[in-house]
Order: sequence, then structure tokens, then C-alpha cells
Amino acid sequence: MNHKQIQAALALCLILWVAGGIACTSTATKRQVYLETHTDLDPQVRELIRQGTVREGMTPEQVEAALGPPDSRRRFEAEQPPVEVWTYPGVLVRNQITRTLTDLDYQVRLIFRGEVLERIEDF
Repeated sequence: MNHKQIQAALALCLILWVAGGIACTSTATKRQVYLETHTDLDPQVRELIRQGTVREGMTPEQVEAALGPPDSRRRFEAEQPPVEVWTYPGVLVRNQITRTLTDLDYQVRLIFRGEVLERIEDF
């Protein structure tokens, strides 16, 4: 995304916000900006982010672009490399398909080792 495109996107957000109080920080908007500013992404990772889903091997930045910020993050420094666990309530990830559920007791836990998503656990 070049400078003029960024200015145009910000101007559009401002107009929408003033006109209708629409927030420009939705996950979908952030996802689109991320994809436009990271043109060197692997095509498969790009498509997963576009669809709002994840798979093992993605970076924390890519996961957050796809799903938004997690509800909680826990970091375990004693492990080497450090382990970080992200939790998303009401989210199900199976076979690279993400579903939002009404049952917030159901969660997905994403486990990163270093800077790589190592494991996806639904519980």
C-alpha cells in the first residue's frame, strides 16, 4: 500500500466515523490493511488471513491479522524458546476453517513456540 492509498483509507475511515459512528478498527479492516502492506506473504498464508483463519507455522503477527487480538495471552519464559498461549473464547478452528460460536465456554488455544504457531487446541 503506498502513501496515497493509506491517506485515502484513513480519509474514508474518518468520513465513515463522522457520518455514522462506524469504527475503522474492525478485524476485517485490520486484516485488509495487513494484507495490503505485506505484499511478500506466502500465497497460502495470504489466503488464510483473507479468510480469517489460521494454521500451524504462522507467526503471531499473521495470526493476529487473521483473528484479531486474543482474549488472553500467557507467556512462559522458562521454556526455551519461550512459549506463548493465546486464547479466543467462542472460536473453533478445524481444518483451517474458523467458526465463531455463541457458546463462549468453548475456546481455541493457540500455542506459539518462539515466533511460530506450533499447535491449535480446541477445548
